[in-house]
Amino acid sequence: MARQKNKPRVLVVGPTLKQMGGVGMFNEILLASEGLRQDYEMLHLNTSRPENTIEKVATMAPTNFLLFFKQWLQLVKILITQRPRIMHQPITDRISFYKEGVFMLTARLFGVRVVGHLHGNAFKKLSEHRRKSVRASVRFVMGLPNVIIALSDGWRDYLLQQVSPKLKVTVVQNTVDVSFADYANHPADKSNRTTCKVLFMGSLGTRKGVPEILKALPIVRAQNPTVEFVIPGGLELGSEHDLIEQAKTEALKVGGVVFPGIVTGQAKLDLFKDADIFLLPSYNENFPIAVLEAMASQLPLIVTPVGALPEALQEGAHCFFVPMGDVQAIADHVLCLAQDKTLRETIGAANLALYHERYALQVTMNKIKAIYSQLL
Repeated sequence: MARQKNKPRVLVVGPTLKQMGGVGMFNEILLASEGLRQDYEMLHLNTSRPENTIEKVATMAPTNFLLFFKQWLQLVKILITQRPRIMHQPITDRISFYKEGVFMLTARLFGVRVVGHLHGNAFKKLSEHRRKSVRASVRFVMGLPNVIIALSDGWRDYLLQQVSPKLKVTVVQNTVDVSFADYANHPADKSNRTTCKVLFMGSLGTRKGVPEILKALPIVRAQNPTVEFVIPGGLELGSEHDLIEQAKTEALKVGGVVFPGIVTGQAKLDLFKDADIFLLPSYNENFPIAVLEAMASQLPLIVTPVGALPEALQEGAHCFFVPMGDVQAIADHVLCLAQDKTLRETIGAANLALYHERYALQVTMNKIKAIYSQLL
């Protein structure tokens, strides 16, 4: 790869949208940012998992150790041959947290400045672990980045109060890619619709509340058969394969639901354009990009009060909060929004305005650029 003259190099580490998820989405946004590419040469170490190892996610399988070692060697090669000035490393949770720690330590040993970007939805479980050794390891890893990006004020305060007051933490909100940013300026006209489509977007698993959505489906359809559910995404954990497949089979018997699989690019944007309600009843989140995509698409939200969502959204104005695992509450709020077009439009308009105010693409990329500039 020929070096772009006079531009410092930034290495973005992490997966792509191939396997979906907020980390992959944000990495794609970073790498595609024209604003960043004007001042920096953007490199990428792709840590996407081979498709035949998806079922090994978050396990101690030998395949994972081999994959880690291969990726670590790729990192060392890039550090030696490409000599990036900055490494932008997502920080997640579970076993991946320690892999990310090794990557950040390696970069620091090579004199590279590290931006640690906290995305992990279950990070608190790790940092509050009952074993002191685990909590100590979390403090050590979180002390490696030169700066940590938190997705909200609440997450910043948590890191400083519960992990270490010595951390350098700055808040940068998540955002959407350029296609959603463009759509936010030209929303679709849905005045002639005869159905109401409820869209879920995310990986298929218990963490995202997919079984609860599918249990709410027959309740909703029994009272309003014009409501249709669209549930794209790939399996989150291989261990949940049978559970999710059984739930999908039962839902298909009821009807009014489709499972498009993993969708990206224009196909994904088209689903948001065609939706009337966005539903994400997760058990754990940080700040899901899918919620921002729904806001940019002028959709009302039904979500659980997890992660930074209660901090960012106002009940009744931007969303309806439902308790985790409450199937009846999901069904009731879907039915409420389905029968009230004016309410859908009012909440959707408020979400679009909030997106433009706080989460617009250019605003977030300018904050990232300022962090890079300060580090150099």
